[in-house]
Amino acid sequence: MKKVNPVKISFLTSRYSKILAVAHLEFGVDLLISNVSNKPLATVRRLYNSFKHLFDGERDLVCWARKNNIKTISMQELDQEQIANEIRKNNIDILITYHAPILGPAIITSPTKAAINLHPSLLPSYRGGSPVLWQVVDGIKTSAVSVHRLTENTDQGEILQQYPFTIRNGSRKKDILNAIDTAGSIALVSVLSDIASNKEVKGIPQTRNSPTPYASNKKRQDLKNLINWFDTPGLKLYNLLSYLDGWPLELGEPNGWVRFFPLIADSYQNESVSEHLGLITHNGRWYFNSRLGAVLLAIDWSPVAILRHQRRRQLFHHGELNQGYL
Repeated sequence: MKKVNPVKISFLTSRYSKILAVAHLEFGVDLLISNVSNKPLATVRRLYNSFKHLFDGERDLVCWARKNNIKTISMQELDQEQIANEIRKNNIDILITYHAPILGPAIITSPTKAAINLHPSLLPSYRGGSPVLWQVVDGIKTSAVSVHRLTENTDQGEILQQYPFTIRNGSRKKDILNAIDTAGSIALVSVLSDIASNKEVKGIPQTRNSPTPYASNKKRQDLKNLINWFDTPGLKLYNLLSYLDGWPLELGEPNGWVRFFPLIADSYQNESVSEHLGLITHNGRWYFNSRLGAVLLAIDWSPVAILRHQRRRQLFHHGELNQGYL
């Protein structure tokens, strides 16, 4: 028997997440606002997306919504004023955003009770579009998912809840996202429960200034200038290469047959292994070597990783991979 929802919820996002699934399971999502195209997919493409999560761990957002009979509209096809009208027309009480673009006042003020955002940092630190990337770069180990009220000032609304997560050494991006999804789900359910029961939800105002620089979005084409690769300690290199899910082609392809296989960060040392810097072979092994440390690289022999690597090589040599966000 389907539960009667005390509030009507809209979720605005660009990707499927456990946070979205939990919100739907616990409260029901009445309107999904996707930041991807909602146009009908070709049969083969739709079939691929239905099983996509089996290969890369990520479900297709629109396919998931259709499977769960959730009304979906797309920000790719409607402007913000039209989106706001849809929110009002569907009598949405709470708007939740996660992995969402910057929104204007029309959308922020459209729900009847609250507009809230989930941000994967311990606000007010790491405001901006790529907080996870910059926390990895800066070596942050303990962070939190912050649930805060949406305002026109990016990531500066009152904090309603914060729940911690850990960034471990050697974590891949998907591992960090899974930790964020778990923490975010707990924080969001707590906030939604209070709002749904008409409790007075008091937020904690943020300081105007952040203690960290703005966490700006970076594309793969920015990798060469992201850090000083040749003067970075081994542990920092290891964590960044792990986050990137292997050796980035933007920094150069290895020579020989190895270029056809994905290289992943295996281990590190905080001392240089050679006078030669960059991607090198040393004692029959591949390393990325800097003046302050080195990362041992190993081949990922899993079939899925190899197929994904071939796709990345294809995109890279066609100049398309550079436009992807980190």
